[in-house]
Amino acid sequence: MSSRCVDCSGAIEGEAVLVNGRLHHPQHFRCSTCKLVVQNYYYLDGEQNPTCESCWQRKNPTCKKCRRFVNETFIVAMNQTWHLNCFLCSACGKPFPGGRFVDCHGEPYDLDCFWGLQLRKFNHL
Repeated sequence: MSSRCVDCSGAIEGEAVLVNGRLHHPQHFRCSTCKLVVQNYYYLDGEQNPTCESCWQRKNPTCKKCRRFVNETFIVAMNQTWHLNCFLCSACGKPFPGGRFVDCHGEPYDLDCFWGLQLRKFNHL
């Protein structure tokens, strides 16, 4: 029994792309958004449709701290997107008590670290 491409129904001989149990000729494996042939990397969207890297980057923001894609639960703070585990105080690296933080020069600080930083600056004057 020969395998067939889900896109053209043609027999697959040689290389094939297997995604979600479905075989494609490499030249028929396309991004569900832009419809271009997927060349290298792809992602599966929420409906398990293949999405090329370019389209994925346009749809999914990157985390301000680690610069990796954010495709799970996230936080938007200071007009930036953050993974939950990346949105931490820039000084002590701990989560924010009660979710309260201060934006100091584009970096988040908990209140204790922020005021400690301000006091150190004041004491050096």
